[in-house]
Amino acid sequence: MAATITKIAGPTVVPGKGIEYSFSVLLDTAFATGGEPINLTSYLKYFYGGTADGVDAIADATWTYQLVGAGRTTAVTSTNVVIVAHHGSGADAVNNPADAEDLSGVGALIITVWGKGAITSSWA
Repeated sequence: MAATITKIAGPTVVPGKGIEYSFSVLLDTAFATGGEPINLTSYLKYFYGGTADGVDAIADATWTYQLVGAGRTTAVTSTNVVIVAHHGSGADAVNNPADAEDLSGVGALIITVWGKGAITSSWA
């Protein structure tokens, strides 16, 4: 499955970063091994980086969230940018991935992503 994103802000041009967007994310009931894909193809052609900016409940903050892409020179696809989640922090988090966990109850996970903007192919 894939995470569902809802745009909050953007596009914003940020010197040194490119085009930036903020999204609210709804995670899946069975978090995928290796991370949940997020489809940024409507927003970015190339993914340069991203951050998980926060959640709305202390229980959700026990997870560490990161965004991982395929590299700065690989075009964004619907599956090559993922959110990974680990329970805990630091070295302990590496040993506790969210594989098959139900993270659908994580509320208001906000992410910010940046990269080269997607090119509009039609004005219709």
